[in-house]
Amino acid sequence: MDIANVYEINFAEEIGGFRRLHGVTGGPLSGGTWLDHSPFFAQMAPPGIRLHDAMWPGTVVDLHHIFPDFAKDPQDPANYVFADTDRYLQAVVRTGSEILYRLGHSAGDFGYGNGWPDRGQRPGDLRPGDFDKWVAICLGVIRHYNDGWAGGFRYGIRKWEVWNEANAKWWWNGSPQEFYDLYERFARAAKAEWPGLEVGGFGWVSPDTTTNAEQVAAMEAFVDGFLTHCASRKVPLDFVTWHSYFAWPETALTRSRQLREKLQASGLANVADYLGEWSITSILETDYAYLFDPAGDPGRRRISFDARHGAPGAAGAACVLSLLQDSETSAAYYYSADVNPFGMFDVYGAPHKNFFAMKAMHMLGSCRSRVATQYRESLICPTDKFDQTVKVNHSGVRGVTVLAGIKEGKRAEVILISNYNNPCMEYHLRIKGINGKRGVRSLLLDRAHNLDIVAENPLPGDGMLRVCVPPATVLLLELNAQNEEKI
Repeated sequence: MDIANVYEINFAEEIGGFRRLHGVTGGPLSGGTWLDHSPFFAQMAPPGIRLHDAMWPGTVVDLHHIFPDFAKDPQDPANYVFADTDRYLQAVVRTGSEILYRLGHSAGDFGYGNGWPDRGQRPGDLRPGDFDKWVAICLGVIRHYNDGWAGGFRYGIRKWEVWNEANAKWWWNGSPQEFYDLYERFARAAKAEWPGLEVGGFGWVSPDTTTNAEQVAAMEAFVDGFLTHCASRKVPLDFVTWHSYFAWPETALTRSRQLREKLQASGLANVADYLGEWSITSILETDYAYLFDPAGDPGRRRISFDARHGAPGAAGAACVLSLLQDSETSAAYYYSADVNPFGMFDVYGAPHKNFFAMKAMHMLGSCRSRVATQYRESLICPTDKFDQTVKVNHSGVRGVTVLAGIKEGKRAEVILISNYNNPCMEYHLRIKGINGKRGVRSLLLDRAHNLDIVAENPLPGDGMLRVCVPPATVLLLELNAQNEEKI
């Protein structure tokens, strides 16, 4: 006995445009000094790039890389070392993506990278002793990249993020109030000099499976205190950034809504929220800590990371981005678009499966409008007849998303079905609102395919399209007016 799920797609009911949320962390240069992924960035066209954990070479972008001797005068251009970061940003700017520049430090020693002043040092240990000097250094970086200072550029970078995951002790070893003070000093100084800049922070991180109850409470209190501080003192705060690594795609939507409620409760409803780091990283539902344990089982670690940037992770990523279409999260940055173990490329520069998920989202996002899709029912099909139906009272099935849009010209349509882990393989699409005949071209992303064309058939006359989408699969359907050029 087979079970199919039915979705109704009405191309006559346009519901606005797609939001381009497939931003990434990291620019096209990676792998030390020699890999340039720019041709692949052109294919996925990320709307935004967050500069963090760049590791090209060392820790470019980071303040201790750009200003290595904190004892020196931040007003003197000779005390900055911009050359490496300049080259890195030049490649980022060429992509055309909007930059979110993180002011602070990267993960460095943690799992990959060798950029720390001292091996074994944690980002939290780099908390500045003189907050005003730290702010002055940040302003020097902004002047260099926006005002041409110190032989710099006029990139017009608008978004500047303070620190990374400060609500985790590993990243900030001072008190919460000290961080609030650091952020306030920077935000006020930056806005005073450049009122049009957008400032925010701080990449707050959700607890993982290794976090105990006391730590969870402290992390949440840190966030609540930050929002209260900014609201009560009217500290400039244009956006907040948050990080989460998901076992289930639906968690992304839940956490996005919880964050929005938190902002509203704090009187900060007009503040934008950015999902600054995310990916599907708990696929095996195993303890997170072993991934970075030097004595851990390498075979187990390989299986885990292979799933993350393989077909399961790719399908999960497409599901997350599909679900976030119906959230208030303004931007998202997949972690990451480089060669680190969470990344989109191998050490030779070849793309992993998760790259093709981003490419599929770009293809869908290029539609001029989104149309209504609705989960209708589950069908139990003992034969090939739809003679038994079971109605359901929810909007869809767990681990599966369906989006659809209309291409410019209204004679071509696109449907994206992503199945992260639902055991159902057969899906029936009731196509409505199309005038004229259509051919259907199927592009498949799974363990064996990378958005390859696997079929081209006419759309059935009754508008009922039956497709097979197993777990760990993304299927992109292009509907083209017959006898016309394909899109």
